Amino acid sequence: MKEETCMQAIILNCFGRGGSSLLWNLIGSSPSVCMTKSEWHEAFYKTANVYPKALKQFIKQTSLKVPQSPLLVNMARRRAEADISTNSHNFQPEARKIVLKLMDYHLAWTDVLDSAFAETHHVILIRHPYAQCESFLRSGMSIQQAAKYYRNIARRMRAIGEEKNGIVVSFEDLAARPEDTLLELYERLSLSFPITDTYFVKRKSFGSSRKSNDLAIGDILPIASHNLSNFIDPSVNDRSVARLSASQKETIWKYTNSVARYFGYCERYLE
Repeated sequence: MKEETCMQAIILNCFGRGGSSLLWNLIGSSPSVCMTKSEWHEAFYKTANVYPKALKQFIKQTSLKVPQSPLLVNMARRRAEADISTNSHNFQPEARKIVLKLMDYHLAWTDVLDSAFAETHHVILIRHPYAQCESFLRSGMSIQQAAKYYRNIARRMRAIGEEKNGIVVSFEDLAARPEDTLLELYERLSLSFPITDTYFVKRKSFGSSRKSNDLAIGDILPIASHNLSNFIDPSVNDRSVARLSASQKETIWKYTNSVARYFGYCERYLE
């Protein structure tokens, strides 16, 4: 039997290694929102029994969604709420929204999370396939693996956007005009703005300085909204794309062009 909750969820659907930590913390800076200590799948799987762990392996190999069984729905909600950080920089005990970071093939859990909370709002963080796949290459994927992985996850994102009225945010907009992008997102999510105009972001490495597929752990920094553009380097994508050869870009575009065009991207990166 499904348990009732009055908590709402903001689901950040994203790639790993795609700038998601930044947006996750920016959304979590709102006094309307509680943040979790970890990404959703970490909180769910770290104490999970054999059944959820088997599901984890299954969804890696398929494009299927996780079934909305009462057991999984209740487990998903309980473990998310238990992971709320009561010692975080912006903990708001009266907040009725929780922001959950859902990455990569874990997007198969969106229907379960929709059922787990009283209301859900989906945000989709997308990035140009060249820059995103270059990041995948540094995590150890081959060029074909990276391109196919991007294609498969971006297709899930497209479906979430269409089926669940998801709000699409591009990494490029977030990097180039963070204040305007954040203002629009907060308004669409009906979030309260930080009283002191202070957002909290994580100091971490980007681009070629980040080699491993780690959790990008870093210090939390308070940043005024008008200083966000000084914190985010808008050239990070340009430098990522510059590290790709022409043949690598050709392979990436071969596999990703349909879904990339759907999100407004062109084969020539700067168009």
